[in-house]
Amino acid sequence: MKSLLQRLLDSLPKYHLKRVSAQMPIHEERTPDALERLLRTLQVAVHPMAVCEVSGNSTLTLPALPHPLIHYVLKGSGVLQVEGDEAIAFEPHSFIVLPRGTTHAVNSGVSSASPGASVRHVAMGDHMLRISAGSGEPPEVVLVCGTLEANYGSTIGMFDRIEGPISVVLGPKDALRLAFEALLEELVEPRLGSRLLTEALLKQCLVLLVRRIVPDPMRSTWLLGSIDPRLAGPVLSLVEQPARNFTLEGLAQSSGMSRSVFAARFQSTFGTSPIGLHKRIRLHHAADLLKRTDTPIAMVAQSIGYESRTYFSRAFRAEFGVDPRSFRARRREEHRRIRPAQDD
Repeated sequence: MKSLLQRLLDSLPKYHLKRVSAQMPIHEERTPDALERLLRTLQVAVHPMAVCEVSGNSTLTLPALPHPLIHYVLKGSGVLQVEGDEAIAFEPHSFIVLPRGTTHAVNSGVSSASPGASVRHVAMGDHMLRISAGSGEPPEVVLVCGTLEANYGSTIGMFDRIEGPISVVLGPKDALRLAFEALLEELVEPRLGSRLLTEALLKQCLVLLVRRIVPDPMRSTWLLGSIDPRLAGPVLSLVEQPARNFTLEGLAQSSGMSRSVFAARFQSTFGTSPIGLHKRIRLHHAADLLKRTDTPIAMVAQSIGYESRTYFSRAFRAEFGVDPRSFRARRREEHRRIRPAQDD
C-alpha cells in the first residue's frame, strides 16, 4: 500500500507546457463546483435526540416532523415502514435519513407485528427522550432518532428535495459511523464546547454521507435543491453575498437568460422570486448572528445590507413573527434550558 506521502504526491496536478487559446469558452456553473461552494455555506443545528425501543412483536409509529429525521440503529434488526413507500430493512449500525413530513413505523420485522398497545415516553437526562413500544421486556430493537436541520446560507434546506429515504449500513471503521458516534457521545455527556463540537461533527457526518451516496454529484440534483446549471451561479451569489444589493436584471444577465425567462424559471424552482429569496437569506443570516453573537442589532442590520434598523426590524418581524431583540432573548433562554451551564 502506498504511503500517505506518496498518495499526496500522486494527487498533485501534473504540469505540461501547452499553448492556451486567447479565447476561452464560457461555461455554466459546473455542479461539483457549485456543490463545493454551497457546502461552504452549510449551517446546521443539533437538536436533542430520542432513544426509541421496540420489544416483542410491537410496532412503534412515529409522526411526521417539519425537519428531516435521522435514525441510527444501535441494536437489533427489523423494518422501517414509510407511509406510501417501500419498507426499509435495517440492521445494527444502519444510518437512515427520512424526508421531512414523513410518517413511519418501526418494528422487529416479525410477520405478526402490531401497533404497540403500550407506548411510553420518559424524559432522560440532558433533555433526551426515551420512547418505548411493547410489553416492557428488554427491547429487541434500539435506535437513536433526531431531527436534522441543515441549510445552505441558513435558508435552502440541504434535504428539501430528496424524494425518499436514504439508508446505508456502516462498517466498524466507517468514518461516518465514527463521527456520528462521537456526536452521540457529546449529546449524552455534554462538556465544555459541546455545542460547537456537535455542530462540527454533524457537518462532518453530512459531508461523509454525501460522499457515500453521491459518487457522481452531476446525477444528484437534489443536493443543489434542483438548481439547474444556469441558476446555480446566481443562487450561489445570493447565498455567498447576503449584504450585496442585487437586481433582477443583473442576476438574469449572469445566468445567460432573459429577464422574463430567468424570473419564471427561478419562481418555478424555489417558489419565490430571486429578490424574495435574497431577502430571506439576509434575514436568516441575521437571525443566525443574533443567536450566536452579541453584535448590536443595528450592526447586524448593516452587515446584511439594511441601513435602517427600523426597516430591518419590520422585515424581521414579518419573517419570524417577533422583533430582533425579542428573538435574541427567546433563543438565549431556550439555549439555557437545553444546555448545561458549563456549555453556555
